Amino acid sequence: MAGSRIHFAGAVSRLLPVGQFILAAWVATTAAADPPGILGTNELDHLDRALSCLATTRADMGFDKDHGEPLLVLEMVDRMLDEPLQLSVLGDGLLGALRQEGWAATWEFSRAIYGVGPDRAATGPIDAAVLTVPLKGTEMEQVLTPFVASLARARLGVEDAFSDLSGDDRRFVAAADLGDIFDAEDKPDVWRGLIAMGVTTGQLTRAIDMGNRVDPEPGSSNYLAAIERLNLHGLLDVGQELQGAALTLMRAAQGVRAWPTQQLVMVTAGGLVIIGTPGDDIYDQPAALILDPSGDDRYAPPASSANGLLDRPVNVVIDLAGDDYYGGADLVGAGTALIGVHLLLDAAGDDTYRTRGAGQGAAIFGVAVVEDMRGNDIYSAKSMAQGAASAGLGILRDRMGHDIYHVGSYGQGFAGVFGVGYLVDDRGNDQFLTGGHRPDHERLPAQTQSLSQGFSIGMRPFGGGGVGALVDLGGNDHYKADMFGQGASYWYAIGLLLDTEGNDSYSMHMYGQGAGIHMGLGLLYDRVGDDVYTGFNLSQGMGHDYSVGMLIDRRGNDTYTANTSSQGMGIYNALGLLLDAAGNDAYLGRDPDTCQGIGQNGGTREYGSLAILMDLEGADRYTCPATDGARLLRPYYGIVYDVKEP
Repeated sequence: MAGSRIHFAGAVSRLLPVGQFILAAWVATTAAADPPGILGTNELDHLDRALSCLATTRADMGFDKDHGEPLLVLEMVDRMLDEPLQLSVLGDGLLGALRQEGWAATWEFSRAIYGVGPDRAATGPIDAAVLTVPLKGTEMEQVLTPFVASLARARLGVEDAFSDLSGDDRRFVAAADLGDIFDAEDKPDVWRGLIAMGVTTGQLTRAIDMGNRVDPEPGSSNYLAAIERLNLHGLLDVGQELQGAALTLMRAAQGVRAWPTQQLVMVTAGGLVIIGTPGDDIYDQPAALILDPSGDDRYAPPASSANGLLDRPVNVVIDLAGDDYYGGADLVGAGTALIGVHLLLDAAGDDTYRTRGAGQGAAIFGVAVVEDMRGNDIYSAKSMAQGAASAGLGILRDRMGHDIYHVGSYGQGFAGVFGVGYLVDDRGNDQFLTGGHRPDHERLPAQTQSLSQGFSIGMRPFGGGGVGALVDLGGNDHYKADMFGQGASYWYAIGLLLDTEGNDSYSMHMYGQGAGIHMGLGLLYDRVGDDVYTGFNLSQGMGHDYSVGMLIDRRGNDTYTANTSSQGMGIYNALGLLLDAAGNDAYLGRDPDTCQGIGQNGGTREYGSLAILMDLEGADRYTCPATDGARLLRPYYGIVYDVKEP
């Protein structure tokens, strides 16, 4: 199988050199060097000194980790397993892109993850005329007509992106993704929900059978083959173009003075368009566009999601003001793109987003972008939500407000196979909560799988994952997870949790806070603040099984608490790094023999692990024998490296 690996290109005609592109994007977007990068010259210099104490160099951090031999994997993941410090450059690139005005840098960065550039063929002229003409001669007609043309182009573009996937292919991948996430096999209500959203009984049975087979390769290979036939870069082009048009429409609509007193429903070249009223409206029918001026409105999933299985491949919602409710009991909830493209722009108000299924910036073979610009908002979902994607791009961005996020699993910056998922919160004191839904029967049945908060997972053993990132740019925040999360990944994937401001608290049970698991790469980065990190096992800069896990804290008086196998720990030929650059810190490990710069000899394997705990300034406390100024060598290529003076 090793000789048949495919680095994803899909229908790509122009590949980009991934590492070079990411670095160039970072340099371009952070030219002022303010704030500094995740790893600066001082940190790298001391890293070299710590490694020299182990008779190693940075080159030794690239020891062979590629032993899983998946059929399909992102080239970026392969590269970073060989060059682990590029993980911090990736984080710098994402932060740089998100700090830019507008969305162009975010789209460019997302393409760089796949190694593709824009390549969509120009669409011919579109007749944007409104087929029913109640707006003839009004200012609303002038505002709306250009966007109708964009809707029509988007529909053609989506169909072109999926042209190499048959209807059966599309239903199968939807059944495989959502059937697994929502446990369709033993839940009749989930089965009925999937049928209602366009999945056939036959394809659902086929997908469940794939997961139950002793040899799952045939079904898994079919799923991966569908990803290869998806024109993903074309789909990203559609999403970016449509989002640009939607933002233009939103700005123009904010200047409209005359709005209808009753909902206006029109058939257009781009699909059904609904114009709302200044009052409290209810939207429950499918539409290509809903444009609402104000009021406390309610949106049901058919009106606020895209579903290509039901011939609704494009959906845009623009709400200019009001305390709105985006809800519903469908598995494809508000803010979802399934085999299509969905955009939701909410300009103002204290809003509630609540779904029992996927949503709030969720993409399954699609592109979904939800942007909430102002207000104290509540986001709640069961699974596959809040910036989540498989074979596509899912983004939830909240610009301002004190927000609460809760998802059971697979969310808050989650990526499945070849997905890119971001949850980005710009300002406010926020709560990020996940877990309590999916018991971890394989390891600890009393705990639940979060698989969230900057987490990505592949399809072991056949396909790699993607890039999942939770990014918070301001405020004192609280992060709580259970199993798998907070800058972690599993099986040829990348997970990032990046927090740049505030006094934050991080709490979880196992496999997180900068953890790589089974050929995965995970990074938790906190730039500034007095932070508290609480973990139980296998956390806080931990690599497990040919993986890379990093926790990097730049500044503040921080407290790290763990039970076992944590705090700069590598197990089974992995790299674990915990680096705290400044502050008076405390490192508390209940079992000092397995915490704080502890490696492992690899058992019967050819080599061990690298495990590094570094503190570069301040008066610090350790439960292992380390003291300020220590160069304490730990078992099997581990070290606690402390600098007493900066």
